[in-house]
Amino acid sequence: MHRYVGITIGPIFDTILDASSPAALWFASSLFSDAARRTCIEVNHAFSDAVIYSPYFGQETQKTGDGIGKFHDRIIFSTQMYDCQKMQQLILKVKRDTAACFPEQLVNLQAVEFLERYLQIHYIVLEEAELQNQNCILALSPYLDLLELMKLFPKDHADNVIRKLLFGEEKSGNVYIKKSPLFQRIREDQNQLKKDQNGLWTIEDIACQRGKITEKLKRKDYYAVIAADGDNMGKFLQTLENHEVTEFSRGCLLYDGEACKEIGGFGGMTIYAGGDDLLFLSPVVNAEGKSVFELCAKIAKLFHDKIEAASSIQSRQYIPTVSFGIAVQHKKYPLYEALANARILLDLAKTGMPQKNNMAIEVLKHSGRSIRAIVPNPEHGVLREVLHLRDEKEKEKTVHSVIYTLQKFKKLIFILNQKARNQEIDACAYEHAFMNLFDHSEQDAAEGYFKAACHTYWKYFVIGHSKICVPQGLNTKKQDTADDADGCLKTFLNLLLLKKFLLEKEGGEN
Repeated sequence: MHRYVGITIGPIFDTILDASSPAALWFASSLFSDAARRTCIEVNHAFSDAVIYSPYFGQETQKTGDGIGKFHDRIIFSTQMYDCQKMQQLILKVKRDTAACFPEQLVNLQAVEFLERYLQIHYIVLEEAELQNQNCILALSPYLDLLELMKLFPKDHADNVIRKLLFGEEKSGNVYIKKSPLFQRIREDQNQLKKDQNGLWTIEDIACQRGKITEKLKRKDYYAVIAADGDNMGKFLQTLENHEVTEFSRGCLLYDGEACKEIGGFGGMTIYAGGDDLLFLSPVVNAEGKSVFELCAKIAKLFHDKIEAASSIQSRQYIPTVSFGIAVQHKKYPLYEALANARILLDLAKTGMPQKNNMAIEVLKHSGRSIRAIVPNPEHGVLREVLHLRDEKEKEKTVHSVIYTLQKFKKLIFILNQKARNQEIDACAYEHAFMNLFDHSEQDAAEGYFKAACHTYWKYFVIGHSKICVPQGLNTKKQDTADDADGCLKTFLNLLLLKKFLLEKEGGEN
């Protein structure tokens, strides 16, 4: 009898919240990816006819030298040789073998027993008739969602080998992580964690792009945590047969590999790359002057291209997109806060707009002030144009002048916007009125900049009806949009505040 089996492995997020350094975050994530990899191997051993649909389990996925967790937390396979006892035995073996991921000095009988209780590996089995004409992922996913709510954690954490490893810091490195087999099997030329023979890259290193950013700008003390996830995956999976699920999984694998290369080349650190999910750390702007938003735009294109290139998917009318939660905060703030914010922002990117395929951005400044925006991926060029308005000698001061003036005369700008949208004034008349606001003698030197700002504002926000918006908070879907005459000014001002943040020099107001 043909059986379809779904396995879920956790608790990933609860574990990574204990991480206080980039390397610890990597280890926590890689631990579960490695457990999923070994589960796939055990499935093949236990059931010789097993067909693993997700994750893609080919020769290329079994290589572990790149240090990237390629296996997500759900495994879907089919077999005609299903045996409940074999299934329970292979899960127990995976749990016990997880101890081999830790350095020898942390492993004892109590640690092995703790991991058996701590690791949440649950499964569901359906007969072929129970799929109800759905592919295996769609049929099994609701049950796996429920199983993931079954968290049976140990009451006593005295033998919590995971916490002992994550908190085993020694100066700039993580002593236990460096001694762990997971770390030691990474190829030297692909290790995104290793700083030198003695240390691992820290948050401070990532923020200043490993010392390459030497300008005295505030942003070199800030870093970004980015969570990315495919959009409308359920809708897309509804169009696939079981054999096409495997091809889609392979497309995701190729995407993950290319995305990790881009992240490493940018100066970031990949924490997790499995299926359509990505989690990584990054400088806000790298040594070449490229922003993290440009990196995410490139990753979004990679996702579309790699999925579309899958041979069995090329004929599909709908190709899924990817959304991003980008949390930027000061290096002194706890890593777990940025992780939590990135997840909230990712949810906002998917639910805070009529359409998905967005970047939800928050810069939380050291002073406690925040700058927010939701930018549709197709409108990344608008964000880029605002951030790259022609530079002046007094960059920060010039941008501040635009922000201050537009805020001071916002009621007048609102009236001008209404007249423009009612076709009562054209671009020339609008620019003339706009420039009259900047008639102070000290502003004459920046006339070209003000005109460029006016042109961009008119083109994309006054008459262009940009879909970029400003959420009023991370926990609310209420937002100020560029679709109304007042909202478009708030949106443009927030993008200018983001530009100003990227230009701010050290010292002065935060």
